[in-house]
Amino acid sequence: MVVFIGIVLLTAAFTVRSLINESLIKVWYDLWIALPIGLGWFLTFTAAYFAFLYLLSLTIDLEKPVTKRSGFYRWLLDQTVSLILTLGRVEVQATGLEKLNDLPPFLLVANHRSNFDPFVAIASCPKAQLAYVAKPAIFKIPITGRIVHKCFFLSIDRENDREALKTIKKASQLIKEGVVSIGIYPEGTRSKTGELLPFRNGSFKIAKWVNCPIVIARTTGTEKIAHRFARRHTKTTFEVLDVLTAQEVSQMSTWEIGQYARSLMLGNPPQPHNERRLEENDIPRSV
Repeated sequence: MVVFIGIVLLTAAFTVRSLINESLIKVWYDLWIALPIGLGWFLTFTAAYFAFLYLLSLTIDLEKPVTKRSGFYRWLLDQTVSLILTLGRVEVQATGLEKLNDLPPFLLVANHRSNFDPFVAIASCPKAQLAYVAKPAIFKIPITGRIVHKCFFLSIDRENDREALKTIKKASQLIKEGVVSIGIYPEGTRSKTGELLPFRNGSFKIAKWVNCPIVIARTTGTEKIAHRFARRHTKTTFEVLDVLTAQEVSQMSTWEIGQYARSLMLGNPPQPHNERRLEENDIPRSV
């Protein structure tokens, strides 16, 4: 039936083309032919691209630690993220990125609303070479699970404190050596209601151990992507709310960092961090 309809439509197109010489009709005719062809080429390219990624992923051993940064796999990750967002009709509006200018490798903390959150962050901050501390299930996803492994994404076992500590130390080491910036979700899991969950403040030790900046961000709209993927346009935002300098991180406890980050994500900013109350010894005294 599909083949028969295609033959009928094609025959009709050639008939109309032979009978009509008006320029406007010709333009519409050319578009009518070109658009399906263009769509066909796009879908063919996309299928071929993911087939290539799948075959390539079979050569990646998840048990083998990654020791060298690969520009090739990072490029693949960036292109794949961009393609998935395009196919899903996802629009990303990023603000506050100027705060990242000239920033050394950092720890990115943000709220967690969807499995697409890392995609939006990676697309918004391509120069940051972001890698995430993620649950083991992420690495079992076909194709992308193995690709992100090559880009220094780290698996964390939340049920085993000793193993989790090893992952946190590894993340700190990657930042210290300037290999990548690390992204975490201090809630520990995605929020199914959209409300900000309690923070696991121990994750901020990644920054404190190596004295690096902490970038605080907020993501919105990503929870709608899965239900609308490819069918409807989805608008998302990625906002860089503030940056805690390495010096400020060293002077704050993990609890204080968590409280400050949480208040920003909730839209209730406390006193700006660069205007915090002076320590008693820093207060000038009259003579």
